[in-house]
Amino acid sequence: MLNKIFKKVSSLPKRKASVLYDNILVFLLGDGDREKAVIKFRTLRVESDSEEAFHEAFKKEVNYEFFNELFALLDFSTISVLIRSIKSIKEQAPELKKLVTNQKGLDKLLDDKNGLRSVLVKTIFSKKKGALNEEQLMTLIFKEFSISKEKIAKEEFGVDKKTFNNWLEKTGLFEESFYLPLSKRGKQGVFLNEYVLIFETLFLAREEGKLDFNNNIDTYINRLNHKMSYLKDDIADICNSDTKTQKGVLRKVAYYNFIDKFPYSLTREFVEKMGSELNY
Repeated sequence: MLNKIFKKVSSLPKRKASVLYDNILVFLLGDGDREKAVIKFRTLRVESDSEEAFHEAFKKEVNYEFFNELFALLDFSTISVLIRSIKSIKEQAPELKKLVTNQKGLDKLLDDKNGLRSVLVKTIFSKKKGALNEEQLMTLIFKEFSISKEKIAKEEFGVDKKTFNNWLEKTGLFEESFYLPLSKRGKQGVFLNEYVLIFETLFLAREEGKLDFNNNIDTYINRLNHKMSYLKDDIADICNSDTKTQKGVLRKVAYYNFIDKFPYSLTREFVEKMGSELNY
């Protein structure tokens, strides 16, 4: 995701790139107020006795070292990789906090009351003029980032596309109105919001609902350290049983008979139907 953003930014026309960088500076130095940003910029210049001193003062004002390290730790290549990178950030939080040189500025930036996110998304991805409401903003973001079914199947769950399609279309986990457009879209792939929903549905237990990085990151890491897809033999091993007994218990689950591998969410349900527990 970050790579796509950087690629988009680097390919912007000079005028639009200039507008983007100008807007970023306005938010970094003036909380979205252009006049305040100009005053802050001039103040930094006046108070610095050399070009090098000015650069250092500017970097401190915008928390350069903090964001540089934070972006180095973040990895958006897949959701499971993102989960691991968030865990790493949480573990390194004390060291990251030491890199913050303007706490007030950081708080305002992260709070985003003045709409930096909207300005960035609109400038980089939208050709429309005028303000974007929250729904338009999120739709624009979702449709700009897509991923192939093959990549999700292989890199997230370690299965082939056929098995992945069976999960989407044959298990009842997803409505037809959700998976049919995916099958017709072809190379355009799975949009970001759809990808998140698929991952949540396959990776989480039903009662867990949605991903919660703040409260459940350790649970997710523990789960990622186990398998992301399970054979029938795996389920038998978890239940200290055998596939014959398992088949007898699960015979009423129609798709059990023609799917060989299952995601965590279905595996957990099967294990519970067998009278056992999946404790991660």
